[in-house]
Amino acid sequence: MNINQQQRLEKQRDTVQAEWDLRNEKLKQLRLALAIEAGAAVKFQLQQQIQAEETELKRLNDELHTIEQALALYTVKLVESPTIEPDPSPPIVVKSPPIDPTPSPPIVVKPPILPKADCHQLRDLLEKKAWQEADQETVQIILQVAKRQKEGSLKAKDLKNFSCSDICMIDQLWIEASQGQFGFSVQRNIWFSVDGQPGKFDPPIFRNFGDSVGWRVNGEWLRHYTSLNFSQAAPKGHLPSLRFPYAEGGTHWFATWQDNFKGFLILMEDCLSRSY
Repeated sequence: MNINQQQRLEKQRDTVQAEWDLRNEKLKQLRLALAIEAGAAVKFQLQQQIQAEETELKRLNDELHTIEQALALYTVKLVESPTIEPDPSPPIVVKSPPIDPTPSPPIVVKPPILPKADCHQLRDLLEKKAWQEADQETVQIILQVAKRQKEGSLKAKDLKNFSCSDICMIDQLWIEASQGQFGFSVQRNIWFSVDGQPGKFDPPIFRNFGDSVGWRVNGEWLRHYTSLNFSQAAPKGHLPSLRFPYAEGGTHWFATWQDNFKGFLILMEDCLSRSY
């Protein structure tokens, strides 16, 4: 193999990698659409498209692996015979570390972890800018996934029922509908902006966070759910509120709210740090 052949292979590798990236992004969008689609006919079509994309991604993986192997073999030959190509100029000796001839591992397409949550109604409410109803629906989705509808609140052990697909899907719907004003990832960034540590709850930081997102006004937490601002003019990160029906109006309303946020802070960091 000469230099021109090597360059052609490198160009081919870059082209295949670019196609893989595009198809992988398309696959993510198809999976998201499947998760929030209710119609059986549309679901079937989406499943067919997902299967076709997964097949094509596997083919591209194999092609990338073959190209990498060919390039690795060329590297080995170049090390063994540095004067393959005649060159009239004096040879230049460059000391370099030995090149590992082992080809790069192929890209593996992992099977998706499909969300457990049905976000079809949430998507419709957010598209209508029905922020309060969407906030309540978000809570109901969380309780449904956690299997805590009857109790109306969460415990730390209940978070094991969530997948990152659930969290990221809910977050993406809020982000898109509010144009970046609301969502879990927005709240995560605000937590960092008030000196919060990733996934670590701290009461003084929570107070600063509450001031920033408008959950505290004039140094007082908003005791009643109806006191929240359900408009897009609300402070950034104001929603979702994570206010659960249990203890609303009772004596333990704040402890429940704080515990819900504490649990989700860990979950959000685990999931959203991989995506943002």
